Amino acid sequence: MKSKTPNTEVSSYESAKRPTVRLVSNTTVYEEALEHGRLIGLYWSATGQVQRENMAARLPQVNWKLDSLRHPLHTFELEIDCQSLHNRWDWIGSSTRAGKRDGTTEAVVELRHQVRPVSLKVVTRLDGTSVLVRYLEITNTGKLPAALGSVSPWSGILWVTHTDQPYHLTNANPAFEERGKSKFTLGYMASEEWGYEGDFVWQPLPQENFRIERKAFGRSWGTTLLHLEERGHRGADFSWPCVERQFFRGICLSP
Repeated sequence: MKSKTPNTEVSSYESAKRPTVRLVSNTTVYEEALEHGRLIGLYWSATGQVQRENMAARLPQVNWKLDSLRHPLHTFELEIDCQSLHNRWDWIGSSTRAGKRDGTTEAVVELRHQVRPVSLKVVTRLDGTSVLVRYLEITNTGKLPAALGSVSPWSGILWVTHTDQPYHLTNANPAFEERGKSKFTLGYMASEEWGYEGDFVWQPLPQENFRIERKAFGRSWGTTLLHLEERGHRGADFSWPCVERQFFRGICLSP
């Protein structure tokens, strides 16, 4: 698949008998694949490092010990009529198209659900910078109306750092503290009120869940800036139930 936007690349190939898409924009690299009926993330890179195809074929089960049937690796969350549609998807195809914004390219993964009459396009916008934008195009192909319960256009695994035995027999990365302390710090704007534009704070992430929720209350301004470091209505959930894994999901909140 060709991308007409400079400094971007969209590739589609088969990895371990899984249809896979690789997205590259500036130094950001991201791959995802359909496994066991779930669209799952394989890896992220912020330094432009592309995993070899034989390495990507081992992710996430072999290298990271992550089972896509047991861990929240799916790249989106969708609930319709109180039914979670994070699994049981068939791969229809992948393509690229001109973005809705000038100078951008959109990578499209098209899926069809095996149970409900729903088709889905997972759209990722690339503009040549290191920032990726994602949204979902959800189509009810049935004859009856359906209630959209909740949507997370992007979720899954964000970071894996095996720093504990038996993965390392020595202190391979002394920047990590001992088990039980936060290994990730989240930076975000603590306030959206006038006069508090510089109110940027750092929050060590607890080992359970951490949630940021903002409501605009009719305002036309606001920020969704989130900066994670190692160590409309919108929100973000972060959790690391295992000390070496960081999961996330961006969510849409009702008015």
